[in-house]
Amino acid sequence: MRAVLARLLAWYIHAVLRLQLGFRIEGAENMRLLAGEQPMITAFWHETLPTMPVLWREVHKAGMMRPAVALASRHRDGQLIGNIMRALGMGLVSGSSSKGGVAGMQELVRSIKGGAHVAITPDGPRGPARRAAAGVAALAGITGVKILPCAAATSRFITLHKSWDQMRIPLPFGRLVLVCGAPVEVSREDWRAALPAIEAALNAAQERAVP
Repeated sequence: MRAVLARLLAWYIHAVLRLQLGFRIEGAENMRLLAGEQPMITAFWHETLPTMPVLWREVHKAGMMRPAVALASRHRDGQLIGNIMRALGMGLVSGSSSKGGVAGMQELVRSIKGGAHVAITPDGPRGPARRAAAGVAALAGITGVKILPCAAATSRFITLHKSWDQMRIPLPFGRLVLVCGAPVEVSREDWRAALPAIEAALNAAQERAVP
């Protein structure tokens, strides 16, 4: 049943993102870096998950052939979201700060070394919302790849008020905006020092995501 639900939700997301009456990209030159020669870590806040598949749609249009994997927690809700991402054509790595963190990090490192992009929500799976956990900076420091801060939003949506992140579910016939900020570089020797810059870049991208 979870697999069926994931496929149905993936179909809904795919359809509703196509049924927008307006669309623009801010930071297209940054987005096109994903079609370049090096893998990257794409980071965005958990609340934007249902809208972020538009990023991969547009990057594929720009010529990206590189595979991408998403990190999903081992909790039931995280696995549902992960299965949705898989149904949308992404690979899935299971793990979080509370369950399977070490194994998940190791798999992400292997994925990047194998040439794949990685998609992460630094405030997931449980929050606090819009606060970056250490994992995203650690991964960038270990692998030497850059972090691309992103956000996406639609003008018509439903807010899940009971969720910790106030997740927004897009509705059709609105306006859609995708934001890709400037990449953030992380030092291997002092990766923790990059956390404030990562968080600030994600918040700046989120603030610009106004349809």
